[in-house]
Amino acid sequence: MTRWLGLATALALVTATGRLDAQETYTIKFAKPTAGTVTVVDKQEKQDESNKITVLAQKMDKLEEKKNSAAVVYVETVLAVDKETSKPTKAKRTYKKLEIGRDGPPEKLGLEGKTVLIEKKGAEFQFSLEGGGEIAGKELDYLKKEFDKKEDKNDLLEKAMMPKGPVKAGESWKVPVKDLIRLFAEGEKGESMTFHEGDKSSAQGKLVKAYQKDGKQFGVVEYTIQLAMKEALGGGVTVPFQPDGKIILVVTYDGCIDGTAPVYNSTMAMKLHGVALFPVDTPQVRIEVAVNAQGKESRTPVSK
Repeated sequence: MTRWLGLATALALVTATGRLDAQETYTIKFAKPTAGTVTVVDKQEKQDESNKITVLAQKMDKLEEKKNSAAVVYVETVLAVDKETSKPTKAKRTYKKLEIGRDGPPEKLGLEGKTVLIEKKGAEFQFSLEGGGEIAGKELDYLKKEFDKKEDKNDLLEKAMMPKGPVKAGESWKVPVKDLIRLFAEGEKGESMTFHEGDKSSAQGKLVKAYQKDGKQFGVVEYTIQLAMKEALGGGVTVPFQPDGKIILVVTYDGCIDGTAPVYNSTMAMKLHGVALFPVDTPQVRIEVAVNAQGKESRTPVSK
């Protein structure tokens, strides 16, 4: 009898534990650096692009390929933030590594080993070197491109992909595709793209797991986005894609999810592939576009 009583007690404990685990939920919130925050940021990016144009009647191909990359490491001290956006308005960065490749091999910029003072004055940011000195040329162009953005698409993507409420570990949530299309529609050079909605495109997030670290709530969050490409617009011409054209983006975030610390490791992988025939009625040219991009980023605190 005692044996069965012990078994019954064990089963009751397992059942109760299972109920408690099933009920535990997490409100996901990613922290932004606040005034006084000192962190090391490490960003690595690679992107390969190819455009293949085939004149069908002549069976003649023209292939254009581009390779872009970035390897950036810096220590950032945030001195002031905007109360509404939570974005830094005053900071300093000491660049440990700064190599940028635009349509070619990476080039080391002249800010390595130097500390840049950054301050927003009016609508624009201003940059100078600690200890005196101006910043010009490619170095200034790089800083302006990073800071003088009308909107940060990464922040908008993060906001759009967030769950509407608390979620359990292992739980997934769907994201309305219409909230994402605008972020992918506009290119850097004035070109644009339209996408199919409905069943052809999808987006979802998932809290893969949750765990405790340094007294804070950490977790692994994964975003998966698949958008079916419809048309490309540029130079006053609209070119429809064949039905299988799509963009697939997978982002994994491993870090603090309770909003108390801007600490994380993240990875990104994106693939784009599309084929278009032009003109539509009597195709004479075949255009094949492909992009493969990978990236990783981490932000870790500096020990005081």
